[in-house]
Amino acid sequence: MRMHTRGELVRRWMRRNARVLTVIAAATVVLAGFGAYAIDRVIDERDAAESQRAVAESERAESDALAVTLLAEQGPSRTRPKSMSRAARASPSR
Repeated sequence: MRMHTRGELVRRWMRRNARVLTVIAAATVVLAGFGAYAIDRVIDERDAAESQRAVAESERAESDALAVTLLAEQGPSRTRPKSMSRAARASPSR
């Protein structure tokens, strides 16, 4: 009786199970394609979120600068420190 090498045994198994291997190969290709598509979508969403964040930060800085300008134009009598209590604001200072 002749001993078969591993390579021969694998080739024989592959010939006997060609349909199973075809299905496995097709499923692998489909899953790889779906995975690549999903990763691409995640990267696109991340980039869009970063872009929106940059716009929001820029608009907030612009808004803060405008608020400072408007408060400065109103003068010091309109601005009160936030730490001032309600009672201190109610009684006029001498």
